[in-house]
Amino acid sequence: MIAKLKGLIDFIGNGFVILDVQGVGYRLFCSNTTLSKLPPIGKVATLHTEMQVREDSIKLFGFIDSAEKEFFLLLTSVQGVGSKGAFSLLSTFSQQDLSMAIACSDSKTISKANGIGAKTALRIITELKDKVGSVPIENASTECSFCSNSVSNDAISALINLGYAKMDASVVVSKIIKNSSEDLTFDKIVREALRELSK
Repeated sequence: MIAKLKGLIDFIGNGFVILDVQGVGYRLFCSNTTLSKLPPIGKVATLHTEMQVREDSIKLFGFIDSAEKEFFLLLTSVQGVGSKGAFSLLSTFSQQDLSMAIACSDSKTISKANGIGAKTALRIITELKDKVGSVPIENASTECSFCSNSVSNDAISALINLGYAKMDASVVVSKIIKNSSEDLTFDKIVREALRELSK
């Protein structure tokens, strides 16, 4: 099993990179997040890898760090989520935002990823909600701790009823409460949130 590769960036394509390791070119399928963090062609890069062996193909997947690899493995453990769907999710959201969306049961946000429908989003939440905390994500909080306050919870519900995604509403309300030095009322939180969301 190939767990990690270090070599020269030979070519960066749509959804993959070719890494030259001592004259051997390895084609690694990657998320857009990993591709965007790679050094220029000709420079040295180290990628964590996962090998998928099937009857008709052998594929290598590359990851910028071990945390992204662990999240990929977690996502592909869900029935109906293959490597393509997992990379779509990891390309659309940061690991922190995706973890938060799962923890907050925000299927509307998760289904924004290309190829992820409403049913698949619900399955991801059902199967991973209690597991996202086990994935190491830098500066990530996998609990909607800001949803525990009744006033903020009411404000989030009001914003959802107005058509905003649960994660977007939760993040904005959390930011407003965190940056305020006073006790905020429901009306003031909603007004501030609408102002932020309309930008």
